[in-house]
Amino acid sequence: MSEAYRWTTVVHNEQSAAREEGSNARSTTEVRDQVCRRHGQGSEVLPRCAQSKLMSALSKPEAHSVASLLDRFIPHPDLRIRHQTVIRAPAALVFQTAQTFDLRTARLVRAIFWMRGVILGAKAIAPDWSLGFVPVMLGMGWGALAQEPDRWFVAGTVCQPWLADVVMKPISSEEFADYSEPNQVKIIWTLEAEPRRELIGSAVLAIIGVALIALAPAKQPVERPCTVAV
Repeated sequence: MSEAYRWTTVVHNEQSAAREEGSNARSTTEVRDQVCRRHGQGSEVLPRCAQSKLMSALSKPEAHSVASLLDRFIPHPDLRIRHQTVIRAPAALVFQTAQTFDLRTARLVRAIFWMRGVILGAKAIAPDWSLGFVPVMLGMGWGALAQEPDRWFVAGTVCQPWLADVVMKPISSEEFADYSEPNQVKIIWTLEAEPRRELIGSAVLAIIGVALIALAPAKQPVERPCTVAV
């Protein structure tokens, strides 16, 4: 592995920490030097390509965290689930692979979809998962709420998941938080690849699901006038 490539990989996995460190009054040069010292080197050995990448990352405004976005779209969810795993590959590659993943290659997933269709009597034609996970989900009616290229993607919809053939309704990011039609479930899922600083060249792939169930309001009793015969 060349020295330039090694340092570029280091910088790629340091971007999140560098943004946090750069949020105070220190200059980007000081932050760059601290990143170099953390890896036991002086800034003079940092190749120009890696320096350029690091300084570019530091100059960008700090991105919204996925957690804060979820809280903004669904502040008080009824359900919140997170699954994650560590993959020994750069975060950008992990994210791109997850976006285009073919769910049909997982036998368990195929079995779950098949069983649900049999139990509920679904008649809808199964999607072509070979197109990739995210494109298929968007085609099914999920709407893109927010994203950061090569890092994370947030999608949401409203639907009635208890129906055999679910019809999903995409809602814009501006309207999603306030949407409150009865007998609907608001659902958000995220796909995120976070670089691991302690293990160069690896990333944490995480999927988060959040749901809010909006039940129909109880019907108010109708008051009828009482007449008394005299």
